[in-house]
Amino acid sequence: VFDGQVICLDDETLQAELMTMPVQSLIVSGLTPSHLAYVIYTSGSTGQPKGVMVAHESVTAFAVNNRYVAVSEVEHIASLSSYAFDGFVFDLFFS
Repeated sequence: VFDGQVICLDDETLQAELMTMPVQSLIVSGLTPSHLAYVIYTSGSTGQPKGVMVAHESVTAFAVNNRYVAVSEVEHIASLSSYAFDGFVFDLFFS
């Protein structure tokens, strides 16, 4: 049972409030590379989807270690993945 605070990012009131805030007030201090960056969910092939927590350091390592694909500033990449799929991280950082 999750007992933390739930924030609905699609809430229009919250989005409007965030748009009026100075950028400096949106910076979170005290974050470390091991802090959570995002959560993805498995397909549920075992009967129940499971959340996988991905840390900032993992996202950074993925973005930096991109030698397996040659993408330059003149390339075009179509983003076809759902943001709920871990392949979207590639689309996000390389497009």
